[in-house]
Amino acid sequence: TNSVDNSLFWGTISTVDHVVYLYDGEEDFLGLLTDYVTNGIQSNECVVVMATQEHLFQLESRMRSQGLNVFDLKLSEQFIPVDARTFLETFLISDQPDAVLFNHLFSLLHTKATKHKRKIRAFGEMVVLFWHKGQQSATIQLEQILSEFHSKDPFCLLCAYPKTLFTGLEYD
Repeated sequence: TNSVDNSLFWGTISTVDHVVYLYDGEEDFLGLLTDYVTNGIQSNECVVVMATQEHLFQLESRMRSQGLNVFDLKLSEQFIPVDARTFLETFLISDQPDAVLFNHLFSLLHTKATKHKRKIRAFGEMVVLFWHKGQQSATIQLEQILSEFHSKDPFCLLCAYPKTLFTGLEYD
């Protein structure tokens, strides 16, 4: 992927869009996520990334290699990394996402993100975690809860899924 083209693409995305991206592999995913995050930071937006610890580590490494001071971005709350597995566990009841708990916890995160009057750009990996565990009903339920929250208080949201999740599925 060409980062110049991606920068132009992310610059044209409305701040209220929900973008879904299907990726081929880790390198493709990390390149996309890095471009998405760095463009948001360069646009003075607050970027919230809910990802696995592994992906957060790799993202932050890529951000540093592009000259960004990740520590300062966290301190100024322009970059808010969230461990997706830990966050996910906080709003589950019997292994299913609870809308009331999610809305409460996500509202707290949203308040933190808007504290400095910045637009929000978010990425979430929690749905993929459900899917990998074979919990497709929880996957759909979380997407619905998140979409409902997003419709009430719009922000730019990126969801990315590995194409391998969709291989072998049968469609009617």
